[in-house]
Amino acid sequence: MSNADIPKPNYDYNVAQLVGYYEKAMRQLQRELDRIDLTEYRRANITATLANIKKILRDLDKKSVEWTKENIELAAEDGVARTLVALGEAGTLEEAKTIVAFSAVNKELVKMAVADTQSDLLAVTKNVERKVRNAVRSVTAEVMRTNLTQNVNGTRTLTRDIVSGLKQQLDKSLETGIIDSMGRRWRPKVYAETVVMTKMAETHRQATMNEAVEREAYYGLISSHGATDACRNWEGRIVKITRDAPGDYPYIGDLPRREIFHPRCGHQVMPTSDPNLVVDGNNKPVYNKVERILKNTNDIDETIANIKRSNISDWKVGELNALLDRIDTKGLNRNNRATLKREAIRAAGFSNFDFRGTNADVKAFKNLKLHVIELSEW
Repeated sequence: MSNADIPKPNYDYNVAQLVGYYEKAMRQLQRELDRIDLTEYRRANITATLANIKKILRDLDKKSVEWTKENIELAAEDGVARTLVALGEAGTLEEAKTIVAFSAVNKELVKMAVADTQSDLLAVTKNVERKVRNAVRSVTAEVMRTNLTQNVNGTRTLTRDIVSGLKQQLDKSLETGIIDSMGRRWRPKVYAETVVMTKMAETHRQATMNEAVEREAYYGLISSHGATDACRNWEGRIVKITRDAPGDYPYIGDLPRREIFHPRCGHQVMPTSDPNLVVDGNNKPVYNKVERILKNTNDIDETIANIKRSNISDWKVGELNALLDRIDTKGLNRNNRATLKREAIRAAGFSNFDFRGTNADVKAFKNLKLHVIELSEW
């Protein structure tokens, strides 16, 4: 099975199940808040409401803890299974899943990922409980004070405006589950969804890399799915999954998290033991297209010819950048590096590109560090 034929992990159904738990709990909480009598304080009623709120959130905690254990393990198992297929240890994903066994490292990975995810989700419900409890107490105290004042003035009921304001105060307590380190306010279900999507993808990647290293495969190919954000600049690129692996490929741990493997990022890494080899649709080894172009850089004319016949205009941005980066590692002099980069960029569709004309071009020529960025708007 080729790397391209291995089904990509999809946990939408699983995540939707957890989100459903949060949506149901928030609706139940809203009903409890709606039942509060905002015209008269009754201690027994408020005590019962707070008890019901606590029970709803504890039930949610129980479901989320069970969900987390099951699905974080699933993500790790998927990562190991896909590694077995990618490295030829199993013919199909179904076959691989029957022989998956966690190494000691991956057992610890799952244990830590489950604990981290459960901790993040429990923090949401604790924060919601605290905000709701505080809002209920604040509103009931205001009802008591207002009634006392109105009794003195001879008015026996709260005005409609006062009741509306108190209700808004209660409703607002359900709007924020977490305020993150950047000061952003997250609704409970949105934060929970982001947490689990991110943690499942991360667990999948980590389990993949752990299994690959155990099998002496120290490189990976970043998946491609037509991303429209900054991730697109890394799609299809080869990375090292251990820092000390031979070669000049970037180490996965050094990649900018604002561009790839960010929260909710769906990109994964397909392991390989040889960064110069990938598998084609017929399951036959072929040279990575970057290496195929640069296989004989001692002959610049031949390399330019390779560039021109490689349909670089059809490449992804990340693949073009991989070619530009690789040229720097071939031990070429500055002029030859500039020549090959110029031809690569022209082949990508910038037919008039050259290293001359402006101060910016001169600076680029001196450093020769180029990076192409795809823009959605001009």
